[in-house]
Amino acid sequence: MTARTGQQPGPQADPAAEPAYGRAPGGPGRDLAATAGRRAVKQAGRGAARQLGRQTTRQLGRQTARHVGQQVGKQAGKQLGRKAAAHAGRKAATKAATKAATQAATRAAGRAAVRAGAKAGARAAVSGTAAGASAGTSLLVEAGAKAVAKLGWKKTLLILAAPQLAAVVFLSLVVMTVAASVGALSSSSLGGGGVPASVPGIPATALDAYAKAAAAVAARAPGVRGLTWALLAAIGDAESSQAAGHTITASGDVTPPIIGCRLDGHGCGGNTTPVPAEPGTAALDGDHRFQHAVGPMQFLPSTWLHGAGKDGNGDGITNPQNFYDAALATAWDLVGTTNPTASVDLADPQQLAAAIRRYNNSATYVAQVIRKAEQYAQYSLAATTAIPGGGSGGQAVIAAALRWLGTPYLWGGGNYFGPTRGCGHGFCGTGFDCSGLALYAVYQASGGRVKLPHNALDQWQSSSGTRVPVSQMQPGDEIYFYTDVHHMAIYYGNGRIVQAPQTNDVVKISPLGGRYIAGVKRYV
Repeated sequence: MTARTGQQPGPQADPAAEPAYGRAPGGPGRDLAATAGRRAVKQAGRGAARQLGRQTTRQLGRQTARHVGQQVGKQAGKQLGRKAAAHAGRKAATKAATKAATQAATRAAGRAAVRAGAKAGARAAVSGTAAGASAGTSLLVEAGAKAVAKLGWKKTLLILAAPQLAAVVFLSLVVMTVAASVGALSSSSLGGGGVPASVPGIPATALDAYAKAAAAVAARAPGVRGLTWALLAAIGDAESSQAAGHTITASGDVTPPIIGCRLDGHGCGGNTTPVPAEPGTAALDGDHRFQHAVGPMQFLPSTWLHGAGKDGNGDGITNPQNFYDAALATAWDLVGTTNPTASVDLADPQQLAAAIRRYNNSATYVAQVIRKAEQYAQYSLAATTAIPGGGSGGQAVIAAALRWLGTPYLWGGGNYFGPTRGCGHGFCGTGFDCSGLALYAVYQASGGRVKLPHNALDQWQSSSGTRVPVSQMQPGDEIYFYTDVHHMAIYYGNGRIVQAPQTNDVVKISPLGGRYIAGVKRYV
């Protein structure tokens, strides 16, 4: 095989062998025929040899010419056959080499893409972002562009049919599915733990109503799992913004009453199907023709009257405008039954989504509620996890960060005074990124003395603070992750951190995990 192309060389003539064509009996005639024959074969091939045969016939006679012609034709055929074989060999070798190269490129591209895709998928699964999906997509686009540039469209299309690509496509789908599932938030993180003393944005009476409703269902139906105050609060936020703009009495009554728009089919609230009034519904919404959703949890009057209404505060009245009654009604509505022997697992993502859809049949609504429920659940975690050890400065750093539990992650978000508004990495809103949360907490804890830059690597490389060994880190210290220092968090203690992880997540308390730690600094 040739070293450069990998092609099999065609048949080669033996330079020591004397060509046998052109031999003819009779001295001068033989020499003349041999010389002419060789020249003819070299110059014109078989056609020239025939012409020479005709000339030789005229010069030497029919018999000699016949013999010469036979010999010339035989040897010419051999030579031409060799050339044809060589050409065919080269062509076949080229085709085989091209095919082999294409297959090799396919296998190599497949292996490389699978390895890279697996790494991206693993990162996406660990971090819980649509970022993994984005990385997998970018990988495929980049690999495709390189393949087209190198092999052309035709060969690239051939590669697309290869089994290796099927594996890559399958892997990318798995990555996107995992990213979507994690991005939708694990329902196991929606509750558990105790009820915090307070939660920003939730009135104290409403928080108490949610907690008591979840506890009441748990006491009556022990087979129900995953129904938490945070989930109920998330629905209250979606339905009435926790009765914003209304007064809530100590017994839970909301004044003035919350009455939604008229559901007459004209599109109010996305509703295009008229919901006519029924006997008794006007007593709840004041409309004798069409119904309105009512109360902080926005029940239809007919639904409330037909069995959904509950007495959550023990006053003997079922009132949709009472937070305790409405929260308990919502809790049982999510369970789907009041049977005390029911087995319902709202910690299961599918059952949770189905339960929320019963409340409001909208995928957007489901996602909104789950997202808000996890934000609220962070306050439960903080309420049940004591801040261990550390100096007063570190405690102040943690306390400042915990003020914003549940705040959305926003790339580039946060300053010395709190979360900021903007757009980044597919999310627009108000929030923090990892270094933004840290610079805020340190600034607040230091009384404005320590101003950190808004970048994890810049913070690590700055002259501010003192570097401490990982083995000696205390609550309130900042931890910088990975060799390129592209993420950071605040150490909470007992193997936990306070962090703003990534887009589609929130400020939260998380396990420290096994990530590589580039270093630790203490600023306060």
